[in-house]
Amino acid sequence: SPRKTRYDVKYRLENGDSMVTRSGQYKLYSTNLEVDVVNSPHAFNIIPAELSPAVTVVDASTARVMTAGISSAVRIQAKDKYGNMRTDGGSENFIVIRNETSSPKGLFDFSTKYLIEGKTDAYFKAEKAGMYFVHVKQAGIDLLGSPFYADVLPAIANAAKSYNNSLIPRKGLAGEKLSFSIQAVDEFGNVHFSGGSRFDVVLKGLAYLKTYIGSRLCAEVTDDLSSCVTITDLQTGVYLVEFTPTTAGDYVMEGFLIAADNSREAIGEPGTSSASPWEQCVACVNPYFPERECIKCRTLGVDPTIVDVDASTVLGQSAASFSSGEEEEFLIYARDSY
Repeated sequence: SPRKTRYDVKYRLENGDSMVTRSGQYKLYSTNLEVDVVNSPHAFNIIPAELSPAVTVVDASTARVMTAGISSAVRIQAKDKYGNMRTDGGSENFIVIRNETSSPKGLFDFSTKYLIEGKTDAYFKAEKAGMYFVHVKQAGIDLLGSPFYADVLPAIANAAKSYNNSLIPRKGLAGEKLSFSIQAVDEFGNVHFSGGSRFDVVLKGLAYLKTYIGSRLCAEVTDDLSSCVTITDLQTGVYLVEFTPTTAGDYVMEGFLIAADNSREAIGEPGTSSASPWEQCVACVNPYFPERECIKCRTLGVDPTIVDVDASTVLGQSAASFSSGEEEEFLIYARDSY
């Protein structure tokens, strides 16, 4: 019976040339009066043509949102101009670049890794947070799916780069609420605009050379809202620190970033004004050697508040009794309500 013929090729009868546009395995039947001639059918393979960047596809779905300093990959599938997937690769010289006029500045680099069957992963990373307009090209031509936008978010907070973004209180009165704020920043200098980091602040009284513990004295910050130091995550990358010292004296205040493993690192670049413990050195008087130069370094000085009569005391029992007409002396210690 006559053979049912499917024509996958185009013939130019004058010279016998033919062309196919889909790669794969073919059988060529040569017939005369619907009868196969000698050696017909003949099997042969059609391989893809050379790579065409305009048809080659890049899948950037995994790189729409990235983290500063961490590489993300896009998947490239090499194709020829007819859309056939190439099964080889590794020397295509794909490049990943950003649009310099509409992307943040800073380090931006890439690398490629050939996988298998014409698939290549292109890795790229950026250190500055922001929206990037990214091109994946070959021979100067954008691949299909390029360019695309990639939103680079700040990396995790870095202790040395984070800083106080409001003034540290230097003077206060006992019982007065004081505050300042900390700005979270990653290692590349990107300012955080959302919350989630963990900071801690410890207030130490120099007069007692220990951290005050208790409800009246300043305690190390905890989740307990009755503590006199609290830190509030404002969910904007800023952390509000509030404290109410009730004991007059000099204090050193130490700020820390708490890492995922609960380790602590002091806030700020060492040697700068933004570095914990934010100390200032001031002149003082040595009561034992007043003629000697005296310098004391502190973060905060707290003065007593107004005198409270009920809290003030008379020294000793010297005024308990005395003779008529005699002059007597005694000492009154003026104290505030704390």
